[in-house]
Amino acid sequence: MPRHRSSARARARTRRAQWISVVIVAVLAIGVIALALLALDRGRPDPIDTGAGASVTASPSPSASDAVPSASPSADDSIPTPSPVPAPVVARADERFLTLGTEGVMWRATAGDCVAGTTPVIERSNTGGDSWNDVTPLYRDITQVARIDPLAGTQAQAVATLTAECTTEALRTFTQGRFWEPYPDELGTMTFIDPLDAGVVVTPAGAVAAPCANARSLREDDVVALICDGAVHTLDGSAWVDTGLRDAVALAVAGTSVVAAQTSATCAGVTVGGTCVEGADPAAPTALASDGARVWIWNGELLTTVG
Repeated sequence: MPRHRSSARARARTRRAQWISVVIVAVLAIGVIALALLALDRGRPDPIDTGAGASVTASPSPSASDAVPSASPSADDSIPTPSPVPAPVVARADERFLTLGTEGVMWRATAGDCVAGTTPVIERSNTGGDSWNDVTPLYRDITQVARIDPLAGTQAQAVATLTAECTTEALRTFTQGRFWEPYPDELGTMTFIDPLDAGVVVTPAGAVAAPCANARSLREDDVVALICDGAVHTLDGSAWVDTGLRDAVALAVAGTSVVAAQTSATCAGVTVGGTCVEGADPAAPTALASDGARVWIWNGELLTTVG
């Protein structure tokens, strides 16, 4: 019997130890849960008072690892954008004209100025521009050129003023420039900048105000185009249309195509149809002519082609 009582007491002690272990584990679990809830409560951002009785929970601030790095400047970012180079304005007497005939014949002229008394010059080449002959009709007392065009292949016609009275006439030559004759009936069929008022364009339909007071470089084929303050405009009826070409010093037309010589911050000379003509002087008087495939540029003493 003593042995039985001893065993019973031992089992009782074992059961008490087990219950004590269970209680300890439970207390520890409750403590861990309480600590976790306390940590979550402390980590929750405080509400922001909106002033209207409602609250908005602030979003957690991004950590350094969450921030999107700003783009580092590339090599291209350090290169300044080229600034536009305004087209220089040459004296009206120095304005130039260049036109293409056939069989290697070309015509060119400087405008002159009737009011200022500067005599124009008209020249003809039958060698594609390698050599030139002066064919200015001084015997006609020519005082200014407003336009010159090829005629009948190897011949030419011009709009010019004659005498100190600055009378505008249409002139034609059928002798390779040796003799020029007035053709009064042709004047009304031609478009040109008024030699005495550069803010007016004379057309077969009547006078039209130019887009500016100092229009230059009027050229005509299937379209009429000119330059005003460096911008190229075309004529649509009696209204001018801005082509978007800027910083132009000269232009040419072939059919309805308009090409301009332009100054550029990225070209030491002038650009023609996107090609840099480095030997050209942007400040020198310039004229262009085009046959639709190539463009001739006459600038200073330079005469060359592009295309």
